[in-house]
Amino acid sequence: AMLISTAPISEFGRNVIGYIEQGASFIFLSLLLYAIRKIALETELPKLVVSSVRNFVFVCFYYFVCLVSYLPFESVQSCSGELRIISLILYFAVILLNLVLIWKCYANICDENDTQMIRKPSRFAWVNQFREEFDRREEKAMRETAAYRKEKLEQRKNKRNKK
Repeated sequence: AMLISTAPISEFGRNVIGYIEQGASFIFLSLLLYAIRKIALETELPKLVVSSVRNFVFVCFYYFVCLVSYLPFESVQSCSGELRIISLILYFAVILLNLVLIWKCYANICDENDTQMIRKPSRFAWVNQFREEFDRREEKAMRETAAYRKEKLEQRKNKRNKK
């Protein structure tokens, strides 16, 4: 009964894990929005650039309100309920705005007819070698697939002609 009633991690440990999780989440969202911004700049989509910056501002507001709501001051603790409601609203706003942004990226960044995108060379030689090898193997597989389909099509034609 003693093992069931005690938590394997103390309240302090859970708080530390929660803070680490919040920090990792902030870093992830910041890097995601930065990457979207860079891609939007490269593809010359200024609306997506503005949207990614706007979403980053909302992310910063959300984490700022969360941080303030956990401060141990009496004045902050007296309005912690309101701060948590504000942080919850900002949390859902961040989720919704990021979903809309990702959808806009999907819809605008890659043209459905643009299948032959030019790849920028990497600064690292081993990455360029890996890409060249991958492209060579992909080209070989495409040739072999085309030859196999052609062979099967001719076999079907020959089979039909014999009947």
